[in-house]
Amino acid sequence: MHKLKTYIVGFTTFLIPIFFLPITHEFYDINKFMLISISVIILLSISTMQLIQKRKFSWSRNAVLMLIPIGVFLLSTYISALLSSDNKIQPLLDITNGPLMLTSMAIYFWYVAEENEFSIVDTLLRLSGICISSITIVLMMRPFDTVALPRVFQFLKMNTFTPIGTQTDLLIYLGFIFVYQSVCLIKEKKITGRFSILTSIGILLSLVALSISLSSTISVLNSKKIPNTAPLNLSLRTVSKVLGTPMGFFFGAGINSFGSALTQAKDGTYNSTPYWSQSGFDNASSATLKIITESGFIGTFALLGLFIFGFILKNKTTSPSFLVYSAIIIAVAPASFMLFFILFLSLALSINDSANGHKKITHRLRGALLAILTVFTVTALCCVWYVFWVLLVPTYRAEIAMRNSVYAIARNNLQELYDQQRHAIVLNPYIERYRVNFSQTNIFIAKQVASKPNPNKIVVTQTVQRAINEAQTAVSLNSSRASNWENLGVVYKNVLGVKGAEQWAIGAFQRAILLDPQNVSYRLELGGIFYSLKQYEDAIEVFQQAILLKPDLPNSYYNLAYAYYQSNDVKKAVEIMDSLLVLLKKQSSSNFEKVLKERQDFASGTPQKQAPSVLQ
Repeated sequence: MHKLKTYIVGFTTFLIPIFFLPITHEFYDINKFMLISISVIILLSISTMQLIQKRKFSWSRNAVLMLIPIGVFLLSTYISALLSSDNKIQPLLDITNGPLMLTSMAIYFWYVAEENEFSIVDTLLRLSGICISSITIVLMMRPFDTVALPRVFQFLKMNTFTPIGTQTDLLIYLGFIFVYQSVCLIKEKKITGRFSILTSIGILLSLVALSISLSSTISVLNSKKIPNTAPLNLSLRTVSKVLGTPMGFFFGAGINSFGSALTQAKDGTYNSTPYWSQSGFDNASSATLKIITESGFIGTFALLGLFIFGFILKNKTTSPSFLVYSAIIIAVAPASFMLFFILFLSLALSINDSANGHKKITHRLRGALLAILTVFTVTALCCVWYVFWVLLVPTYRAEIAMRNSVYAIARNNLQELYDQQRHAIVLNPYIERYRVNFSQTNIFIAKQVASKPNPNKIVVTQTVQRAINEAQTAVSLNSSRASNWENLGVVYKNVLGVKGAEQWAIGAFQRAILLDPQNVSYRLELGGIFYSLKQYEDAIEVFQQAILLKPDLPNSYYNLAYAYYQSNDVKKAVEIMDSLLVLLKKQSSSNFEKVLKERQDFASGTPQKQAPSVLQ
């Protein structure tokens, strides 16, 4: 049994970096999360059977002491999720720093730290590093570019593809492997006076792969692409905003709530950045800043405690390099599954004393103590299995259904698209993006059916009502997320002919603006609704606000000019058009001639009955 546990720990360590499956909506982290969850559940089951069979259990002092800060850290995430988060279930499943993911990591830490035959785990860890390094080098050569691959494997042609996840995850893992192999190299030199082939190959490959990954990361940073994480200055402002309230100071904004907190922290400078059109970011530039934002002082204190205890309890023969490296990446890299995997693995590597021959403390169980501990462990194991089957398995199946819906779009199969997204919601009704996507799908289907020569009015009515229900459910799941209100507004905007839809659409966008006051797009949408309802005075006010927020956005001027013209203020409309022409000339826009003609039409009094189009 013990040998089996060793190999489970070892192969989990080996597989995590390279394991992914293209059957889920997100290929990487959700599959790695399920892998480590299955591994720790099997390990816990084996340990429970051993406890009952042998009537004893063993543990090392340092590993138990290390569980104190880990336990506090986990507790802080659960408290934050339950007290601060609007949606109580979705944060539990978060795969960047959610409680269930971190709990799996903590159990994994325990088994690595307690492993007696660590040489097996060590070998598999180094082999994993060699595999991911080799894959990185091979993928750099773009071997699939000229290969006719099935649609399901087209992702292999992407220049950013890596089985580990993102390019940032690849960089930090290769850095960790390089540090680990270097420590092994130094240790081998001291003990044997020579270097092993495995270590030498590992260092060489990891160094080459690290160079490739670093070059790729720098290239991405230098590109004009919108980043996936909030810039440092915006992340810091978000932290400051959250810590400014008593609840936020102690418990944070809530797990999975960084994006909602960020929308409140944006200031006037946000709209002058290249990413102004992006409503927000769900991840901070640093894992530390995300933890501070979402878990407050308690989570930050617990994170600091992890490293303090780690350095204090580290065995004397182990290099502090693992902990130092983990501290650096926690401070500078965004939160992710792989980052926390490296953190907990580093803590376990530092605590494990098997190489020094330290004996564990063994307790033999008899009588009432045996009965109590047996009942407790069996009950705890049943709870773990229950969470796995009731929460994690349906979550995973829902992700598969969402992936199938993507394939349905590619096949232009609306029925399958509808069925798969509905199935995902049945399996996991607490995920907001499922509700948002399904509401948009229903609106799309309603438009498709309505555009036919003899539309089925019953189907149109049902799909429109379903879209409204799903959008409202997304808002009820998390009313502090501006994008949920935006989606509700968009749904009602698409059905303005329905009784009461106008007020719902206006109210939804007003709520979105309240939650994200710097968002220009929300004001343009709201102004457009007022314009379509011929409430031109309200439209003028909203478009003026949009111009104040972003003075260099042509569409705000364009819409404002039309609103003035329709309210019979021709002079003001022409003035706004003149301002727009100056702006377009400055931007060398291809729309200059189009706007110039429309300005002349305004000046001559030519009727403009249609709504303004969007300037590209």
